Amino acid sequence: MGGSFVALTPTECDRITRRGRHLDAEGLYLLVAKGGSKNWIYRYQLDGRRRELGLGGYPAVSLAKARMRRDVARDQRQQGHDPLEIRDRQRAQLRTEMAAESAERERAAMTFLRVAEEYIDNNAAGWTNRKHGQQWRNTLTTYAFPVLGPVPVGDVTTDQVLKVLSPIWTEKTETAKRLQGRIERVLDYATTRGHREGDNPARWRGHLDNVLPRPGKVHRVEHQRALPYREAPDLAAKLSAVETPAGRALLLTLLCATRTGETLEATWAEIDLDRKEWRIPASRMKAGKEHRIPLCDKAVSVLKAQSAHQGERGDWVFPGQKRGKCLSNMAMTNVLKRTGWLERTSVHGLRSTFRDWVGEKTRYPERMAEVALAHQLTDKVQAAYFRSDLMEQRREMMNEWAAFVGCDSALA
Repeated sequence: MGGSFVALTPTECDRITRRGRHLDAEGLYLLVAKGGSKNWIYRYQLDGRRRELGLGGYPAVSLAKARMRRDVARDQRQQGHDPLEIRDRQRAQLRTEMAAESAERERAAMTFLRVAEEYIDNNAAGWTNRKHGQQWRNTLTTYAFPVLGPVPVGDVTTDQVLKVLSPIWTEKTETAKRLQGRIERVLDYATTRGHREGDNPARWRGHLDNVLPRPGKVHRVEHQRALPYREAPDLAAKLSAVETPAGRALLLTLLCATRTGETLEATWAEIDLDRKEWRIPASRMKAGKEHRIPLCDKAVSVLKAQSAHQGERGDWVFPGQKRGKCLSNMAMTNVLKRTGWLERTSVHGLRSTFRDWVGEKTRYPERMAEVALAHQLTDKVQAAYFRSDLMEQRREMMNEWAAFVGCDSALA
């Protein structure tokens, strides 16, 4: 029995609940699945094969929109193309574009600042000096981050590196050279981690050395101001009268020929007043090797005075104002400034004062002075055979040094 074909209406699309395909027209069907969900499909033949192309779910895709999508697919088929293959290519292209956009967002987020912080965090455990990481952050924050910080690490250029280095290359050459090395290492790290490709724009040899003058040509190394050893007794007398933790720290530094950090970061656990010995662990030493210091009577008295001043002792021998912190790096320098000695010496220069005294006023061997200063021996053969730290011989030398500066008796 014949009958005319009737296409679907929007109302019928809403009412249809029977599972199966419901023809609209020209290959467009509303497919009702188990559970009642409805989807549009376009059925067509290509090269004798039956094909089905999904056009979206109903009612998100209305009847009118489904017919428009069917017409596009039908035109593609009539032109000899497979609508399914076209759809799959479009989806693949979209996935590729989305992946590229995601990679670009990640690349843009991987800034020089982010990679530098990651490098410092990953390498901090291997640095023997705890302040090394902070020094890295300080120089990069001051000079590099304002220019390179927000730049994707993969986009850093030679011109940008020069923009960082050039302004300070002749005025602060030593700082600039350290900074160049740190930028170079951060960019090498970025390459290793796959965040950038190509040559390192911060490398010195064969690159920046073609643009910037060699450090030795533009900057004469200025050594720390060192007090002539003949003036050491006057300084010691002045410091003996400074009844502050920083004053006692500076006097101890003079007596023991220690570095600023070695003194200020000292803990009571390192000090053995009964044995008159100060044992600094390798983790705090520049050379990464434990350093024992024989304490003269005056040094012991200084430490006892500091202990009495502290009352209930904490971990630090010279605690700072902030809880859990030691005195700041500037504390001893400020003592020199207040007492009028800063123009004649720096804190670090007092080590040279001691070294000059050993060389000019005593017959102690050079290597003994080098051990006292915790210097690494440059002669590798000598270092291989020279294994003793000469503790008792150095005790005699340090007692003689204390006597020279007028500190061979206890504090009054």
